[in-house]
Amino acid sequence: MPHQVILLELNELSPALMDRFMRQGKLPHFQRLRDESRVYVSDAEEEQPNLEPWIQWVTVHSGLSFAEHGIYHLGDGHKLARKCLWDLVSDSGRPVWVCGSMNLRFDPSINGYVLPDPWTTNVVPHPVELAPYFQFVQRNVQEYTADRVPFSMSDYLKFLAFMMKHGLSLSTVAAIVKQLASERRGKARWKRAAILDRLQWDVFRAVYRKIQPALATFFLNSTAHFQHVYWRNMEPEHFTIKPTEQEQKEYADAVLFGYQAMDNLVGRMLKLAGPDTYVILRHGKRGGRCGAEASGTGRREPPRDVRRTKRFRSFRRLSDF
Repeated sequence: MPHQVILLELNELSPALMDRFMRQGKLPHFQRLRDESRVYVSDAEEEQPNLEPWIQWVTVHSGLSFAEHGIYHLGDGHKLARKCLWDLVSDSGRPVWVCGSMNLRFDPSINGYVLPDPWTTNVVPHPVELAPYFQFVQRNVQEYTADRVPFSMSDYLKFLAFMMKHGLSLSTVAAIVKQLASERRGKARWKRAAILDRLQWDVFRAVYRKIQPALATFFLNSTAHFQHVYWRNMEPEHFTIKPTEQEQKEYADAVLFGYQAMDNLVGRMLKLAGPDTYVILRHGKRGGRCGAEASGTGRREPPRDVRRTKRFRSFRRLSDF
């Protein structure tokens, strides 16, 4: 019987930070995955600005270089004429579950489930039963900087009804209650992105168990967001403009928090997958510390590398194909 494959897409995780946190014993599930895997580092063979994730993920999914696929903007993935991995697996008669993959396209006749990334405006989920979840998350992500996301009571009830039918776990409910309590005290609103990750995981697990896909993908972006906003708090010594003492009390470990949340998810994924499923972790992040200090909004940008390559590290559990 052919093996199942899960492609775990954790956007912009830094190999350098992963190595550091694993050496410190803070990422036990990542450590286990690496110890059981073959590890590869590859060169994207591109220069900026063609290293942006919405360009590179199209390359990963289609096997085409940027020069070949020409998809430059986030949200333009649907313009790709070439079939992607999930289309090929679907064409072979086996089901697929594409959960949040960035800048995607898929054949309308696809055999399985497809949940677009929340920045997409030109692709709808398949089947339509995923629409309440997609629309709720999309509005949360696109309105993230607003103090209040404009949802009606009807919106919340529709979302709750969807989640009750699609795997909402007691641990996620507990995390939501804890998060809301913290926010009422004026703290930790920045951790809200991790709640969306928990909800996405619940949906992924429910659909995975339902259809047992030959190929599943699972994309998350929260740790990339934490890096873009809080890298200065993690390594203030490398920045001219230092964070305040009050900022450090709340944000000093924000990036580590993101990595540990991803580590917990990896542990859940390995348990869901079982011993006979290939789990491939693919991610990419520019390394080094030079470049931008702060944006005009006052947000802290992660130091950017001026080198021409983007590194991808692939962990492959068990054995090669």
